[in-house]
Amino acid sequence: MVSELLASLLAAAEGATVEFKEAKRGLERKDLFRYCIALANERGGKLVLGVADAMPRQVVGTTAFGDLDDARNAIYQATRLNVEIVEDLSTGSRVLIFLVPSRPIGTPLESDGQYLMRRGSSLVPMTPDRLQAIFAESVPDFSAEICSEVTLADLSPQAIETFRQLWARQSNRPHLLDLPDQQLLEDAELLVDSGVTRAALILLGTAKSLSRHVADAEIIFEYRHAEGDIDPAVRESFREGLFLYVNRLWALVNLRNEVHPYQMGLVRRDIPSFREEVIREALLNGVCHRDYRYRESIFVRQFPGLIEVESPGGLLPGVTIENMLFKRAWRNRLIAEALEKADLIERSGQGVDRMWRLAILDGKMPPDYSRTDEHHVYVRLPGTIHDPALLRFLEEVGAERYRTFSAMDFAVLHFVSQEQEIPKDFRGRANGLVDQGILERVGRKFIFARRYYEMRGEAGVHTRKRGLDRETNLFLVRNHLRSCGGKGCVLAELQPVLPHVKPRMLSSYLEELKRRGQARVIGKTKGARWYHLVGNDG
Repeated sequence: MVSELLASLLAAAEGATVEFKEAKRGLERKDLFRYCIALANERGGKLVLGVADAMPRQVVGTTAFGDLDDARNAIYQATRLNVEIVEDLSTGSRVLIFLVPSRPIGTPLESDGQYLMRRGSSLVPMTPDRLQAIFAESVPDFSAEICSEVTLADLSPQAIETFRQLWARQSNRPHLLDLPDQQLLEDAELLVDSGVTRAALILLGTAKSLSRHVADAEIIFEYRHAEGDIDPAVRESFREGLFLYVNRLWALVNLRNEVHPYQMGLVRRDIPSFREEVIREALLNGVCHRDYRYRESIFVRQFPGLIEVESPGGLLPGVTIENMLFKRAWRNRLIAEALEKADLIERSGQGVDRMWRLAILDGKMPPDYSRTDEHHVYVRLPGTIHDPALLRFLEEVGAERYRTFSAMDFAVLHFVSQEQEIPKDFRGRANGLVDQGILERVGRKFIFARRYYEMRGEAGVHTRKRGLDRETNLFLVRNHLRSCGGKGCVLAELQPVLPHVKPRMLSSYLEELKRRGQARVIGKTKGARWYHLVGNDG
């Protein structure tokens, strides 16, 4: 007689909570882990092995995972999920039912750097919208809360008009210009049932109303002549609606914005230390992502050749310094939505991408988040040209080509220029740049195409990084064996001949010479001696 649990599963449609796999001869462990993660990301479910996935359900049995305790432990080690496994023999055939719990609230699970979900019978990466919704589960939207003591009179008519003009222009909806203020803000969801949201206050409030209700929602600008200076030469506080001061803040930065002349051939252009769009992105990211529960202000600190933005509250769950180029999350969604309507940001989360892209195109170091901790996010924006050769190289590549580059492509170029290891999540982009002739692959590493090193006056560096071709290396090894005569040599004595070649590769060269009849070996250990075979230099 079929068990109650199995009977209920056989009657269920494969969908949100159940996944059926025949797995007659077994299932790869990696696939098991991936399905557990996908089901957990969908708030939990059941994976059934030994049942056909077509209706009507047929029990076919499975030989997968004979040691269930071992399977449980393996799942936990790989996913940190406590999955219960039921072995059902009620039909006379063996069926395994994996009871997968939900992921933690606000935390999606990943496998090999991918947040997985199911689509039909396949596993696919989660969409950005799905991820954002998960990240938002554990982070209440402070900006959507209603300020019970605030009225429409606490908002600045000038700020409302600025918002109106920007929204009408961005959306191509001229009728917004004629709406009453209350209707405009209700349409933008900044007013809800006539109640003023914190987002409305932070973006549109008068100085008096912010001081009274959200005094910490301010930005403090400081300029110092050197990073070591204790007291700022200039200090100004902005405690009013963002739309009232965002342009004034940029004007303060721009007063001391040096320009770097750059020339390529007959074309000359000026590169500012700080681009307005980059500074605006860093500032607005702080406003959108800061934690307003912290009784602290956002600081914008400017030095010659450097700007630092410090905002209260650490990174959101699931977002790290390493993955912020492609992970999306919002702490204050309503603020982000309003700024998107005004065309000041893209709510899809492209701000960090844009800062990276513009920095690399200007030959500068990318945004540096390394000082970020669990209570503050720091981003440092270098303003000096660090790699003019990369800047010139990209000019030669041409705007039409690099416009198609993603921020991850530009990140790969930065990693290669700094001789850093390319992270796993970026290696696919590196291979794409190889296909375009921008990079070259040498073993497991990537280097620039030769033209880049020629621009630096370091063509020899390319030759060294690229290494000699295999036949040249074989020729050098054979010559060394010839010079050793009847004494021969051991593997270690060949290392100085090709100092950049690893011992394993040297061994492969010797074996190749042996196969060609150009060398022989006596012994089998590291002390084995290799000899040149006279008369076999063909």
